Amino acid sequence: MSPTEQFSHLAADWATVAVALLAVVTILKTLWDDRQRRKEREEDKREREDVAYAAVHAEYFRIWTLSEQWRRAELANPAVVATMSPDDILPRDWASLTHDLAQLGYLPANIGGFALALAHDASRHARALFEEVMAYQQMRPNDPKAADKFDQEHTPRLIEAENVLKKLATEAARTLEDALAHAATAKRVRHPVWNDVLQSDYTRQMKAELEAKRNLPDANASR
Repeated sequence: MSPTEQFSHLAADWATVAVALLAVVTILKTLWDDRQRRKEREEDKREREDVAYAAVHAEYFRIWTLSEQWRRAELANPAVVATMSPDDILPRDWASLTHDLAQLGYLPANIGGFALALAHDASRHARALFEEVMAYQQMRPNDPKAADKFDQEHTPRLIEAENVLKKLATEAARTLEDALAHAATAKRVRHPVWNDVLQSDYTRQMKAELEAKRNLPDANASR
């Protein structure tokens, strides 16, 4: 074999190696790009879930606060009822809240949907009760004896309806809380950075509780 032929074979071999290396690099780059895209999509998904979780949690806290106010109030008292609205227990934005629940996953969306149904039932019961309380107040006789008899006849019905309403409102808040607890966002380990100076007692208490949870030993690790 002449030197020229040897050089030609060597060049062909090197060309084959170069093509193979280029193919490997192309494949590796494709895999790397796919991995990066998956990572970016996962980060975007987590960010959307965090935003949705925050929105649902804010609505939960509002409904929970209202349910606690109703639970402590005398809802058969016309003076109390006159300052309340049956619509307060309903979400401020149904479409946004249902969309945010869907962002949190299948189970949170299903549990949260039932919580919204309970809130709707609570609103209907509240409207019926509040109107009935105000109507009874107008119908109540001025004569003390007649008024006592009137109260004995109608107050038990109002008290029963009041208990049903309080139960519905409380269950709506607790069910929405369960929906949040089943979201992946709620189960991620987070390490918030607190400011050195906290103004409110509530924030200081929250910080203490979260730090206490972080310092608890892992029960599964000790088994």
